[in-house]
Amino acid sequence: MPEEDWGEDFDFYDEEPRPVACMGCNNYHGQKYGENLLVCGIYPHGYQGEICPDFQDKVEVKD
Repeated sequence: MPEEDWGEDFDFYDEEPRPVACMGCNNYHGQKYGENLLVCGIYPHGYQGEICPDFQDKVEVKD
C-alpha cells in the first residue's frame, strides 16, 4: 500500500488552543498578528475562567 504524501501544508502544531470559555462564542477572533494571538476584543489574551461573563452564543441566521 503506497504511503500518502501529506506535504507540509498542515501546521497543526502552530495552532493555539482555544480557551474553554471561548468555545462556541461569537466574540472569538483567534487570529495571530505577528507572534501575538488576539483571542477577542474584550479579553485579548482570553478569559481565564471557565464561564466568560461576556459570552455570546453563535446564532445561525436563517433566510
